[in-house]
Amino acid sequence: MQVKHAPDVAAEPMEDLPGVTVRWLWAAADGAPNFALRLFEVEPGAASPHHSHAHEHEVYILSGQALLRGAGRSQPLAAGDTVLVLPYDEHQFVNTGPDVLRFLCGVPLSPESQAATAQPVTYSPIGRVESEFDEPASPETLRAAVSRIVIDPALADGLTGLEPGGKVMVVFYFHRSAGYELLQHPRGDAARPKRGVFALCSPHRPNPIGVTVTELLSLAGNVLEVRGLDAINGTPVLDLKPA
Repeated sequence: MQVKHAPDVAAEPMEDLPGVTVRWLWAAADGAPNFALRLFEVEPGAASPHHSHAHEHEVYILSGQALLRGAGRSQPLAAGDTVLVLPYDEHQFVNTGPDVLRFLCGVPLSPESQAATAQPVTYSPIGRVESEFDEPASPETLRAAVSRIVIDPALADGLTGLEPGGKVMVVFYFHRSAGYELLQHPRGDAARPKRGVFALCSPHRPNPIGVTVTELLSLAGNVLEVRGLDAINGTPVLDLKPA
């Protein structure tokens, strides 16, 4: 068994949702094989995304006041209320009170893969991204900048054979992504028709994994300097491959 104090877990801002943060209290990175437990904190006037997805989840309101919005209905919520969100239920939690809205949300890990196999698939990062961007930006902006990939020193020998001037495929984890929809507007632009998530490069995916081919500018020890990487500072790196 493991124990954590919730305030000690980092609160991560949600992309394109000012005033909303999520703390991943328990997830696959902690060795949880089936479920993730998240703590959302929503500032007054802010709201979680209005969306639906293929998996159910359960919500418990810890504090504050909220309006639960769904398809054609809405309902006020207060501390102690619980919500069962079934697959494909449209839902959104809007903070309607003067204080921070805090709620717990439990979701299955990799729900589609769980339907096919009882064996979880977990990975450990081999390194991390160091970038001037602490917050998400457009892919074009990120790719134009130079980033560093710092590999675990114990794995540095695995970089032997990579040469500056070559191409390196970087596989990474969208650690700031929370939830997904099977149909999404490209880049969140509602003026563009929705497409399937597997036809997009959206970070909001059933398995939030990104892949980018970069230009290797330099290699010194366990540190690679690259251009073309659309990942922000602190992004966990899962693998590198020649491209």
